[in-house]
Amino acid sequence: MEQSLQTVLDFVLREQGWEPSPNLTRLASHLPPITCAGLELHLGQDKRIDLQQRVKTPLEWQRLQRFLRTTRIPDQHPSWMFLARFCGQCDAREIASELWLELDDDPAQSLPPLSLFARLAEGDCVNGSAEAAILRFLSACGVELSRSAYDAIKRCLAGCPEGAGVPFVGMMFGRMRTPLCLVIDKIPATGFGDFLEQAGLGHRATMVQRQVDALFVDADRIRLILTITDHLEDVLGLECFVGDPTVREPRWSQLFDHLARTGLCTPDAHRRLLSWPKQILPHQAQQDWPGILIAQSLGEGPENLSWIDCRISHVKLSLRGDGCRAAKVYIGFRQETCSLKKPSEDPKQFASSPQQVVPRDEMIRRAADALLQARTQAGWWLDYSGFSEGISDEWVTAYVANACCETGIPQLQAAAIRAWSLLSGRSRDGWGWNFVQPADADSTAWALRLAHALGRLHDPRAQQGLGFLKRHIGADGSAATYLEDSHATDFPDLAINPAWHHAHLCVTAALAGLAPVAEMPRAYLQKNQAEDGAWRGYWWADDAYATATAALALSASADPAAAKSVMRAAHYAHKRLEHDQALSENPFVLALLLRTALLLDGADARLLQQRCSILAASCHPNGMWPGSATLRIPSGKGASKDAMDQNGIFTTATVLVTLTSLRKAGVLP
Repeated sequence: MEQSLQTVLDFVLREQGWEPSPNLTRLASHLPPITCAGLELHLGQDKRIDLQQRVKTPLEWQRLQRFLRTTRIPDQHPSWMFLARFCGQCDAREIASELWLELDDDPAQSLPPLSLFARLAEGDCVNGSAEAAILRFLSACGVELSRSAYDAIKRCLAGCPEGAGVPFVGMMFGRMRTPLCLVIDKIPATGFGDFLEQAGLGHRATMVQRQVDALFVDADRIRLILTITDHLEDVLGLECFVGDPTVREPRWSQLFDHLARTGLCTPDAHRRLLSWPKQILPHQAQQDWPGILIAQSLGEGPENLSWIDCRISHVKLSLRGDGCRAAKVYIGFRQETCSLKKPSEDPKQFASSPQQVVPRDEMIRRAADALLQARTQAGWWLDYSGFSEGISDEWVTAYVANACCETGIPQLQAAAIRAWSLLSGRSRDGWGWNFVQPADADSTAWALRLAHALGRLHDPRAQQGLGFLKRHIGADGSAATYLEDSHATDFPDLAINPAWHHAHLCVTAALAGLAPVAEMPRAYLQKNQAEDGAWRGYWWADDAYATATAALALSASADPAAAKSVMRAAHYAHKRLEHDQALSENPFVLALLLRTALLLDGADARLLQQRCSILAASCHPNGMWPGSATLRIPSGKGASKDAMDQNGIFTTATVLVTLTSLRKAGVLP
């Protein structure tokens, strides 16, 4: 059996169409056969590639210890002695829930120097526990700090705002002066400058915060990297994450585009990196499956299926005191295994627990807190994952931020302001599903409705979007989601359903709620209301969305004919609330019908309260409602695909604004 990572690394690189370099192959020969590794690539002209490996499971720890014993590497280089000492500790796995080994691409040294990064246990990375956990790790490695270095650590930890912490600590044993690295996570998006002031790098605060603000337009999460020798160094790192590394995420392209515009990423690096995420399956591999992977799979049991998952982890920007910057990307691969054995059913897991009755005000507070917690660190709301186009950020964020404004809750108002600052930072005419996809009229309408609610419609970015939106309004007042040439430049080979360019009532309704363009769309809606009082949405599985959006838009009109349309829609909603027994299964639709029925003169308050109780019963203890906002997306081949907000964010925002509307109307006790 192969005794190092080399065989697997060479196999993965060739499957990806990358020829293994001699230096990278040499680095891999000094790491154990653990199939979870990462490559650290420079995004500029520098062609060096460093190598990393993760050790996490009990079996991986055993392989590392066996590798160190059989190869005797620690006897050949002092930096490896620290690793051997750490692994020799009986409580090593309690100190580090996972360990990362990093080898630098330095052909001048026969044995590559080692850096060691430990993930601290979750309870040890915040508050007073972090200091003890860091010192415990250093002691286990045999490292003694100077007093000034210890003081620098204390200042950094003291500067961490509530909720922020140190998930990783690292020692770069092969570097000059053996620097210590602290990874600071969960700093509020606008709090990086304040943190640096507290930590003792106040002279960098403004510049770093400015960099962070620019990056957060395209990144979902950013961690700060600090370096300590005898003191806190003036070299800082920003680690930027996009989406979930376990899924293919097209939105990485917008961050790479940002780095390319600032001269930090070459076109070749951009192109190669976007093709890296993939699954390498045994029956699809171009080469023979490595023997070590076969042996490891058999060791897991014959009922298991294994493959290799290649991912993008994050991008790191290095900021130096003189303003010079460099960017690296961390990509990797790991062996994944799933069991083909059907799990046995535990009767206990199907037992239902009694529903706790929560007062309405408490439910609203929980829902508001849940929405705030559901944001990325940057302030985006993300939902509808699983598409090859990527998860939605712009459309979902614009819609949810509008709901936040309508609730009148101050914390949600602040979140909506943050959302507009992110949306207005996106550089194109309008907004879309996400930045990778073409801008569309629906997403742009919700973004501009947000700008209008915040009094920011005069912003240059909003005015640009307004011009884009007007091009989607037909002579009859209808609105199409996409113009016919919308996908031509970036997606010339994509099969587009021609109906994407037709008039859509659900999109027209969104435009009808935006005052500067509302007149013609409102007139179109009045002419195209169904006999039952509803409006038929193109993109939605249920007409409740289009009906509620249209009725609310028309309710703002002084036209008596518009008021009649609103009453017809309200009667439609009221009737469904009376007779549709399936509504208890769909909080999104139920919430929209409640809000529409509230527009009816003389609405049955008792009925609304009863249906509101059904809505309350489906709320999770964490304040979120289960995702039920079902899109129906017609493909270019004529088929239709349903998609739901798995995170429940779209649904929860809709329910919350309904509850606050019912409370304002005095319907809720």
